[in-house]
Amino acid sequence: MLKKQESQPFLQSQFEVPFQCRVVRKHFFKDRVYQLKLHNNQITMTYHLNIDDPKYIMNIEECTTFQWLIKQQRLVGFKFPYMGKIKEFYSDQNDLIQLRQRLGNKMTFLNLSQNYKYLSTLEAGSFGQVTTNECYFNNKKVAIKHILLNGKKDQQKLIENEIQILRSIKHPKLVEIYEVFKSELYYQIVTEFIEGDNLKQQILNKLSQIKNEQILEIMQQLFEALTFLHRNSILHRDIKPANIMYHNNKLKLIDFGLACYDGKQLIENPNCGTEGYVAPEVLNVHLTKLNYDFKVDVYGAGCVLYMLLTGTKFSQSNCSNFSFQKNKTYQNNENTQLFELVKIMTRANPLDRPSSFQVLELIRLIKDNNAYDINLWYSNAFNLSNSNNSYQTASTARYIHASKNQKSVCSFNSARGLGQTFSKQIIK
Repeated sequence: MLKKQESQPFLQSQFEVPFQCRVVRKHFFKDRVYQLKLHNNQITMTYHLNIDDPKYIMNIEECTTFQWLIKQQRLVGFKFPYMGKIKEFYSDQNDLIQLRQRLGNKMTFLNLSQNYKYLSTLEAGSFGQVTTNECYFNNKKVAIKHILLNGKKDQQKLIENEIQILRSIKHPKLVEIYEVFKSELYYQIVTEFIEGDNLKQQILNKLSQIKNEQILEIMQQLFEALTFLHRNSILHRDIKPANIMYHNNKLKLIDFGLACYDGKQLIENPNCGTEGYVAPEVLNVHLTKLNYDFKVDVYGAGCVLYMLLTGTKFSQSNCSNFSFQKNKTYQNNENTQLFELVKIMTRANPLDRPSSFQVLELIRLIKDNNAYDINLWYSNAFNLSNSNNSYQTASTARYIHASKNQKSVCSFNSARGLGQTFSKQIIK
């Protein structure tokens, strides 16, 4: 919190304030009452409601820290360091809850354990762990991802990138972030708790094949999520059953630890993903040094579809002649259509692969007509002139028009066999 300098003009008016409340600073002789006003990127405190002459101005940034006061499972106030001292303010719990909800997507909080009660551990690994917790003051159940800080700036940058992406998206098919805490050892990302198992657990626990109607419903919801991400220039880069929650016919895509904005593919974890779900152009990026686009998520989703159909992981050898000999018992007249969908989603060359927008539309067509000819659709969609090719994303188009002396993302000769040249050193 910064004390207002005389030379620093304050131009915000009360009409621009989205939220304000009364707070109290307790003193030995007499308490002082302030009017707290939350602007887009500032918190101010003034002595009077209608006077914009704040005593305190706090700039809100992602690195700004804030600590909440909780007593007897009630939210009673907040505190922050100021001029070498800790300043405490108190307010009504309802006002504090509203303030907290508005700040959760803007800044970092301190002392997670004072805010959330530990319930159980869902997952643990080298990155840290995922736990279920309960909020002390509203008894709300949440999931918390504890990401271990290893002291490296690159690692912290990746964590902050994940937080930034989660804060920038809001969609019913994507996990929702609530708050972020930080300690000396961890970043702690608080998200909604999603009931049920992830898709990987559900596939492994199924005693019989999942019905095609349910598979189509899962894929439609997954591509609704991917279409939203891609429209907002975000690549997930780790589409797999373990990152898909599905409960009561509702899907949520989770874990954005490897996600990036379009244009940063070669800067942030260029060679990433999970074995069995990584597109060939990602596997080969360390050799080609060529950018890739949103279609890596389409490839991963195709591998998910294959696992839903067969219960086993997809590999390029499965697709070489598309006979699926190992899973012949799963193939019948009813699901041949879905195997054809796997085939076009997992084309080795991304220029031969449909976009998420196209796959979503295709799934809707299949749901409306279980005899819909996918091969005819594919033939029509991919025989258009370059100027009318709607399947091309902006990233792909840049490479199509590259100069003859510049390699394209799809110009390598070994693209169709890359699934068999997997390197475990670069994939988690």
